[in-house]
Amino acid sequence: MEEFAGIVSHDLRNPLSIAQGYLELIEGNPEIVGEIDAALERIECMSDDLLTLARDGEIVGEVESERIADAAADAWDSIETDEATLAVSQAVGTIDADRDRLVELLENLFSNAVEHGSTSPASHTQQDAVEHATSGDERIRVRVGPLDDGFYVADDGQGIPDEVKSAVFDRGFTTAEDGTGLGLRIVDVMADAHDWTIDLVDSESGGARFEIRAE
Repeated sequence: MEEFAGIVSHDLRNPLSIAQGYLELIEGNPEIVGEIDAALERIECMSDDLLTLARDGEIVGEVESERIADAAADAWDSIETDEATLAVSQAVGTIDADRDRLVELLENLFSNAVEHGSTSPASHTQQDAVEHATSGDERIRVRVGPLDDGFYVADDGQGIPDEVKSAVFDRGFTTAEDGTGLGLRIVDVMADAHDWTIDLVDSESGGARFEIRAE
């Protein structure tokens, strides 16, 4: 229950930060009010859903075949992504999952890429360096692609050093001064609850790549 409370607290930060950010701009703008309503509704739904599962002693609820691309789009819309771009392969298919937990898993992977993957010339391949120089775009690029039995989430950021790869899923581990060390732990918990495996490797561009496979 202590870990579950930490999960709820951590995952409420994204929609809350969205609501707080828009509140600073609100001047009777209906569009902004709508963004705040959506963020707060996300908080309410997540809290109710997770607390119901906790009372049942479960993390994952009803499992159905879910389109990964749709879940990725929902997850991307739920976090602050001004410093990043998302590309989802058309070849990404479906996976048997609790839709809300799948979105939550993706939210945390995307947030990890955006918050910890600031671009560095040393972390890019020569081709990436040329593309960045041509476009003038230094935003993190996050990709969701297919695996034979699952999917991956990769970025072109600084990557994760080999010496800490084995610790990134540990509760409380973080390399950021203001990090909670819960984001990737949540990913690991959600994957395990679905009987999925998750592996961390280097992406082709030198960033991080998380591979999720259904057993």
